[in-house]
Amino acid sequence: MKVLLIARRSTEHAPQDFAPFLNKEAKQALEFLEDDFFREIYSMADGGGAVILVEANSLEEAQNKASNLPLVQAGMLHIEYIPLKAYRAFKQAADLLN
Repeated sequence: MKVLLIARRSTEHAPQDFAPFLNKEAKQALEFLEDDFFREIYSMADGGGAVILVEANSLEEAQNKASNLPLVQAGMLHIEYIPLKAYRAFKQAADLLN
């Protein structure tokens, strides 16, 4: 299942508070990419966080894995989880081809 993660940086922390965690956060993100958990990742243009498309067996698995991110563990990154499914028009289009 695909899950969209909207990961927002805490506004209660100063930019310098994030610095000690950034290398570990980047390393974990690369490991998640190599493991095919993170499928796509984009930084928000305003620097306020990231939008991540993940592949997991369940919403709970996505939540459990993402909770291992160092900034999440430090309480500096808050994630909204949005389960996704195929766009319904794809089925209608496929039916038209039959």
